[in-house]
Amino acid sequence: MTHSQENEPCLVETAQGFSVKYKGRFLYSKYNPKAAILRAVSNARILPDTLILCCSPCLCYGVEALAAVLPENCLLAGCEAEEELFALADSQSRTFKCRKNGGFVLLSRRDLYSLPEKINRYGEKNFYGVTAGIFKRTLRLDFSAGVSLHSAFYSELFCAVQDSIGRFWKNRLTLIKFGRRYCRNFFLNLSKTAFSVPLPLIQKPILAAGAGEGLEQTLLELTEDAHLRETFFILAADAALSAFMEAGIAPDALVSEESQSVIVGAFAGCKNACAYAFLSLSSCYNGAAFAAKKSCFYATEFEDRTFIRRLREKTLLPPLIPPLGSVGLSAFYLALRLRASSAVPIFVTGLDFSYSLGKTHARGSFHDRIKRSFINRIRSLENLSAACTPDAQKLTGKDGKTVIAAAILMDYARIFRSYFSGQGKNCFDAGKSGLDLGLPRLSLKEALHMTDLQEPVDGKCAFSVNIVEKEQLLAYFTEEQAALESLKSIFTGERTLSEPCAAFEIERSLNVREYLFLHFPDGTKPRLDTDFLKRVRTQIDYFLKIFAVCIRNLKND
Repeated sequence: MTHSQENEPCLVETAQGFSVKYKGRFLYSKYNPKAAILRAVSNARILPDTLILCCSPCLCYGVEALAAVLPENCLLAGCEAEEELFALADSQSRTFKCRKNGGFVLLSRRDLYSLPEKINRYGEKNFYGVTAGIFKRTLRLDFSAGVSLHSAFYSELFCAVQDSIGRFWKNRLTLIKFGRRYCRNFFLNLSKTAFSVPLPLIQKPILAAGAGEGLEQTLLELTEDAHLRETFFILAADAALSAFMEAGIAPDALVSEESQSVIVGAFAGCKNACAYAFLSLSSCYNGAAFAAKKSCFYATEFEDRTFIRRLREKTLLPPLIPPLGSVGLSAFYLALRLRASSAVPIFVTGLDFSYSLGKTHARGSFHDRIKRSFINRIRSLENLSAACTPDAQKLTGKDGKTVIAAAILMDYARIFRSYFSGQGKNCFDAGKSGLDLGLPRLSLKEALHMTDLQEPVDGKCAFSVNIVEKEQLLAYFTEEQAALESLKSIFTGERTLSEPCAAFEIERSLNVREYLFLHFPDGTKPRLDTDFLKRVRTQIDYFLKIFAVCIRNLKND
């Protein structure tokens, strides 16, 4: 055996096979290199639809044995963060049958960074030999001691993949319940973008406000100091609007993403309260537009689907933002994109993502109003049941006081920290309560000394896109209407096609019009079985009516 340099992997022959010495350590046993990993493989209990992360496969002992017993829809992903060990694993696995037939794929560190994003991407027709979006769980197996060289990286990768798969199926459950409504609102609002205004460019300090308890202290500060109020461009979440109005403060803009008509109650008594309504395409339009003088649209990519990508490619979509799950997070994201430069400070308040015992939202907010409307002799104002849910936990807030948070709220706080902590210059947390957001804490009065008072610049779009001409939208909806009519004629037999041609036409049409089946429990991809197509047939008439309304809106201005 040729002697290798200390920093290069070196094969070491033992009585029962080869081990590897690398950077002064053995990555396998010096006595029986295969024993530990083969024992782990035999003890592994793998369910169908599992992505198995094979961390530091090195000599790939156990890979073929594991591949031979995999259930359906499983994939072995060899994860190697060390460049020299990746080259070794690559050379060892090239002849593996499981690698040639797609049961095993070796991923470099560069590939691993994009793995959590790629595994659920519908657009990936061939995700390393399997269909993307099928995995229901992930499993980690350490194949060598090479894992210890990057232990934190592998732990973070496993958590990121777990989160990605979990988020995918949570989103699927949401789409099953609300997917059709999202698409309905999406198209109806898209037809209204021709008559909206661009998102304004803001040159004064921005205050992004949620409806958490911390908003109460902020409202008190603003009402006591009129000059302080005038310092900020206030961007309020929809549920917080009524709290501002009750305090006698008119926000400059509101943000609304709620797709259900129940949100209309948040705008009661708030006619033309704001200068702008920033509306997601999937939001319920009527109430929010009523509460503002000008409507500005943005798109939330609730699913990475072909019909949304086609609209983006045709430049028919308003500015696109990621699906953050909470209107408060979207408000902060918009604030980052709307400010004229990073020198413009952004303050956040009311994004507590927690609550105290008996209280969940700021006084005067939408949810607080609903609770007050049900008060009687046997129903009190206190919402004690919120603290008794199975997933509620007691935590310590940023002010040192005990707060209560459900799992979904803790997720929102974690997403906020991962998206925004350390990413935005001049971003501050002005809230006095709630979970830590990972931002420096600063009082609102500090903004008075940070920048000159300036007004938003109307007519300039922070996202550098113009309003789509109505002729372009009219052409799109007319084209979609014609495509659905053509598809309908195949189902009804008006168009006579051979069975293979009919199947080809149906599949081609469904592949770019997922809104027809997005809300089906099995709506991850189109199918050609009779049961699926019968359900698609019922949706065609529904969306033909929607497109007819969109065309009428555009023609009638």
